Amino acid sequence: MNPIEEKIRTKLSEVEAQRGCRILFAVESGSRAWGFASADSDYDVRFVYAWPADRYLAVSAVPENIEAGIDEDAIDLSGWEFRKALRLFRKSNGALCEWIRSPIFYRRNDAVMEEWDRLLDEIFDPKANAIHYLGLARQMSHRIREEEKVTAKRYLYALRAVLSAQYVISKVSPAPVPFPDLLDQIDVPALVRSAIVRMIAGKSEGKEIDGIDREPDIEGFLTSEMESLSGMADLLEIPAIDDTRLDAFFRKTLTEQ
Repeated sequence: MNPIEEKIRTKLSEVEAQRGCRILFAVESGSRAWGFASADSDYDVRFVYAWPADRYLAVSAVPENIEAGIDEDAIDLSGWEFRKALRLFRKSNGALCEWIRSPIFYRRNDAVMEEWDRLLDEIFDPKANAIHYLGLARQMSHRIREEEKVTAKRYLYALRAVLSAQYVISKVSPAPVPFPDLLDQIDVPALVRSAIVRMIAGKSEGKEIDGIDREPDIEGFLTSEMESLSGMADLLEIPAIDDTRLDAFFRKTLTEQ
């Protein structure tokens, strides 16, 4: 275990001790999980936590968020309360779906994650998830057009969002979290693929804010893909979701320590 991982695990234990909660899982999110971190990328640690069962049997609402902030080692720690996370999960929240399938875990309750994996396969809403990624792609593309200096980070964020939407629409299942795994399963034009490989290599050796030359092929690809995928996403069906399984998952997890 490297020093940063050890510090992250220590900070997670401190959150539990100070707040009186139980962390069900904690993962790396963002560029380090996706596989294109820069030398100075933050450690985006995200977690889901539960309060003791009796805190849910009260008039006052339980706190639904924990924000520990960013420390001197660029560790950015924040989490969602379990019931809030399950409500978002019902809508196939993009961030949460990625946390569940993250390649980097700092804390893992195997029983909880195995059940969450099963539920993700069973009640995944491809329409909501694809729309989430297309929204991110539009946001990043807008910034690319408006900013005088463009970065590899902007391009890669936009590309990953578009390709994730394409995967969800074509496979009707959650997109792989690591970007290389996603690229392996999506048909991407050769010019775009070579630009992606070049940008990832450059980003890994530089800083988040380093500017690069504009990539007209990438921008054209993003525009055309967003237009075609938006129409395809609208045609996807919204699955019927029975809360019974989620309720049982919630109650069982609260009673298991």
